[in-house]
Amino acid sequence: MHEYGRSCPLPITSCRRIGQWRELWAKRIDQMEAFWANMMAAGPASPFDRLFLESFPYYLGLAENAVQYVADTELDDEPLRVDYAAFCHERLPQAGWVEGTEAKLPLDWVYDHCARDLAEWVRHLYNKRGLGCQRVVRQFFQDYGHLAPLSSFAWRLVYARLLFPLPYFECIEAYYTTADREEQARQERALRKLLDASREYEQFLASFAETAGIANHIRLPAVEWLPPAP
Repeated sequence: MHEYGRSCPLPITSCRRIGQWRELWAKRIDQMEAFWANMMAAGPASPFDRLFLESFPYYLGLAENAVQYVADTELDDEPLRVDYAAFCHERLPQAGWVEGTEAKLPLDWVYDHCARDLAEWVRHLYNKRGLGCQRVVRQFFQDYGHLAPLSSFAWRLVYARLLFPLPYFECIEAYYTTADREEQARQERALRKLLDASREYEQFLASFAETAGIANHIRLPAVEWLPPAP
């Protein structure tokens, strides 16, 4: 799917996302930071509000690290052919066909860097297996690399996307955009689970190069505040 997208001869504009991550993430960060500041001024009205108020500065820092990582990658590294825009999923693994259903709706696709899909699939594997995902993540990248070896530029974008705390943003947004009590309760459980696992996810990020099997030939710039890789 990615390879077909890289060779697409048609101009694609309305669903184009490549090169826009920094701007889109920064907008999302600004919106949530403004919402958080207003709630800080008003004070929490629910347990979820309190969790949000206490946790947002941490995830704000993580998100800003991700934005800076993309900026540094674009300045420091050179894209290769594998870095051409490709057909990607708006959001993996929510595409139903991934689990075996053969419905592939183009409305669920965007034109973006392959790192979008790769990072979201790795995030999915981590969510299923935690730190025990190392073997399957490494095999996944080996299989992909047989068809399209990733450049240093691509690896850095994969890592930047894993840095960006998308599950946290989605959880907060889902809670505050629904009036359904059951859905709010589900999002509160999801947020508590995220917060409880934050230290473990830091370990995953710190050891990602080793997990992906690239530590010996690709240099991923370190995020200084993360714990040293085990």
